[in-house]
Amino acid sequence: MLPDDGKGVTTTADEARTEFFGLLDDIQAMAPGDWVNEDIPAGGYCNYQGTGNGKQFAGGRTTGPLSVMDRETLRQKVEQFYEARGYSVSLINRRLQTSSS
Repeated sequence: MLPDDGKGVTTTADEARTEFFGLLDDIQAMAPGDWVNEDIPAGGYCNYQGTGNGKQFAGGRTTGPLSVMDRETLRQKVEQFYEARGYSVSLINRRLQTSSS
């Protein structure tokens, strides 16, 4: 989450990875079912906005089909989860997209 001054937060790659996969763990716990963990923990190097300094991590969690009602309930929970952490959320093409605020 960004501080009120908008200057950003500096974290280590390990801290960022732990936070990122922790968010996915928390979201996974919101819905029952057999989940598949598709995290790629090693990460790769990235050159964010020309800084030449950073790591990139990929991860995802999938589960079997949910009913329309269960899917909408989970979508609402995930939206509230991200907003509570300072992200803005919008639906684009019926997919959840988040961004830091």
